[in-house]
Amino acid sequence: MKVVITDTAEPLNRDLDYEKRLLRRMLGDQAEIVVYPYAGDRQELINTIQDADAILTSYLTFDAELLQACHRLKVISIEATGYNNIDMVAAKSQGVAVCVIAEYCTEEVSDFVVLSAISMNKQLKYYMTQVDQHDSYDFQPNKPVRRLSDSVFGIMGLGKIGSEAARKAQAFGMKVISYSTPHAQKRAAEMNIPLVSKAELFAQSDFIALTMRLTKENTHILNEDTFNQMKKSPIIVNIARGVMIDEDALLTALDSGKVRGAALDVLTNESAQGLKESKLVGRDDVMITPHVAFYSDQSLEDCQRIAVENLAYSLLGNEEKLFRQVN
Repeated sequence: MKVVITDTAEPLNRDLDYEKRLLRRMLGDQAEIVVYPYAGDRQELINTIQDADAILTSYLTFDAELLQACHRLKVISIEATGYNNIDMVAAKSQGVAVCVIAEYCTEEVSDFVVLSAISMNKQLKYYMTQVDQHDSYDFQPNKPVRRLSDSVFGIMGLGKIGSEAARKAQAFGMKVISYSTPHAQKRAAEMNIPLVSKAELFAQSDFIALTMRLTKENTHILNEDTFNQMKKSPIIVNIARGVMIDEDALLTALDSGKVRGAALDVLTNESAQGLKESKLVGRDDVMITPHVAFYSDQSLEDCQRIAVENLAYSLLGNEEKLFRQVN
């Protein structure tokens, strides 16, 4: 039995010995465990995974060609909640189970949503830059600072993370509204959160948080047209996927004042070259973090444990114990 742990170098910078111990405990010492840092050599990747029974990954893309090259593959376990990096049609046709982590960082991500929104409202990045780089100790802000209890917090996607962020925003005295699917109606009613249209949310919100799962329909859901619908110069928070925002349109909206600030834990291009080329980097009204909203010591350990258990339970035929299989 062969298990391949593979990703680019950065996602593999975690305690892989912990994952290996869990795998051996569940699968036995006879299991072959291979760690392969992918550096762009596609043929080498194919050579490594073609006889794998299981693959553990976070963000590596598995298209139809890669999946068809794996003649023994039974399961791909993803150390994340999303799975848009897997060709699901090809996985189904190959009989490959795709498992994800249903929940492991709701508390951490919802904390980040509200705290980053408040940090941008209080212009902490601007003040820190003024103190650290310009020796300026002046309280005068360069943009309006809103009182939270007079503010409307708009949440796009009232799922587990969105609803927990809503609860925390309410604790700060903010009114919360949401644009979400009809499945959220019961939850919204229980939390006293009005469900509104996109146009209504854009017009009413002082803060807008993207907490929805990526689909074809919500790619560039924030774009030139939607920024122009925003009446209150909101702060944008994105912890979902970078491609949900048209970043060129966001730059224009920031420069024109249509948007007051942005806290982005995800970007369209998260490579070193992408950061180097991005005009969003280095602005006082934009806070960029490297996909850290999920992180705490406890959440990372949970993420690793659940992904390993998904993989092992699938191989062992214990489907009833899977946290979540998406196909």
